[in-house]
Amino acid sequence: MEKNNKLKIIISSIFLLVIVASAAFAYFGSFNIYVNNKIAVNILTEDPGEATFVSNATFLNLQVPALNMNPINSNDEKEAAKNEAVLNVTLKGHNNVLTVCSFDIVFEYDLGSNIYGDEVTYKTSGADKEITMQVVSNSGTNYYENETNFDFNTSNGWSQKTSTVGAKKVLVSGAQIASIGYENTQNYKFIGKYYNLSLSQSQLEGKSFTGKIYADNLSCDTKENKTLYSLVQKKYNEGNTFVKLYDGDGSDTYANPVYYYNGAVQDNNVYFADLCWKMVRTTDTGGVKLIYNGSPKTAAESIPIEESQYLNVSNDPNYPYTFDSTNKTWTSTNKTNSATGTITFTVAEAGDYVLSYTVSSEKKYDKAIFYKDDVALGTYSGEASGTITLEGLTTSNVIKVEYTKDSSASKGSDNVVFSLGKPSGNSYLTCNNSGTDSQIGTSAFNSREKSPAYVGYMYNTVYTISTKSSSELSNIVFGNSFTY
Repeated sequence: MEKNNKLKIIISSIFLLVIVASAAFAYFGSFNIYVNNKIAVNILTEDPGEATFVSNATFLNLQVPALNMNPINSNDEKEAAKNEAVLNVTLKGHNNVLTVCSFDIVFEYDLGSNIYGDEVTYKTSGADKEITMQVVSNSGTNYYENETNFDFNTSNGWSQKTSTVGAKKVLVSGAQIASIGYENTQNYKFIGKYYNLSLSQSQLEGKSFTGKIYADNLSCDTKENKTLYSLVQKKYNEGNTFVKLYDGDGSDTYANPVYYYNGAVQDNNVYFADLCWKMVRTTDTGGVKLIYNGSPKTAAESIPIEESQYLNVSNDPNYPYTFDSTNKTWTSTNKTNSATGTITFTVAEAGDYVLSYTVSSEKKYDKAIFYKDDVALGTYSGEASGTITLEGLTTSNVIKVEYTKDSSASKGSDNVVFSLGKPSGNSYLTCNNSGTDSQIGTSAFNSREKSPAYVGYMYNTVYTISTKSSSELSNIVFGNSFTY
């Protein structure tokens, strides 16, 4: 399938911003700017659907009383008028697809308009501020980030007027907005000013300046969504049994479906910011809630050894471990309450080895323990998998594996599966942590109790708290249910 390389763009209305300045300048008169614009673009793709780009702005009106243009009030820094308009740009992309639109914001004079700064309506000599423009933009390259005189000047990016197009100037280039299903809104603010200078401005008297601001070079594209949310959703669509869809109360109002992990979670690790995290569920805004899961460990890929390379094997007579000759793994068989299955062995050849394991048990109660010469290498319970590197293993070192069950209940496969292998030379990061390895720490973060700011691992505003006992209150009402 062709992945959104072709887009059909339909402009249903014109993105229009009109600037009108019809007045008598030079110490008297008024200066008016009128702003009205709208654009709507439907982005149609063969798959997976439709996205919409819409823009609206408010009115910008500058009214200059004659008194403000009086020579008595003239000053090179005296604003005769100032006002602003806000352009709202909204993009709503299709669910599960990243839609990105880029565009320029351009000012263009009407063909019949006077042009401020040309030979007829020239900029007042020596004036750095006369008619100015400032744009507040959160995207793209903004050429009017600072207040700038808005005079026509071909050396400053203005294009010449032709028989069909007025003089133009790019205000912001490469503006960009993106969305994945939800509405994303950006604001662009235009600030216009007119200054009552202590210089003669008679060349502007009675002149009218009209134009429009619009989106030019508009292009939209859709890309494969590689966000964490999309990866979780992909697992659900592929039928992953550990990913469930929440379809309870209110789910029909969500902007994005909410997914959560359920059951024997084995595939919900995330490596982010050089740390390990467990994914809990997604959010209707397209985010993912994470829980800290310790630091990553470096593991090595290995080639499992054959059964014949395990020497001096002492297998449990009551609950013997079975060897799978296809996968070259050992599996415990003690699924009886209050029972422990043990196997010990040495290797036929000294060298570096990797012990790979998968545990599926009742967390905290049924566990697998690995030893080297009776020194514990690790204890694992619940749903866990990973590797233990055994560097410099000799033919006399004894490896022991125990799978222990408590007196009741079981979960998962209720066993440990392991193999010993020779490193293949490739290494990778693993985040299958458990127990203390998955904790930030075990000591109290702060012993102070006088504010919620001291609870947890992030400080907040310290608010004073107060307490009351129930005996001090005369009207206590207890409810048996609540909604939140």
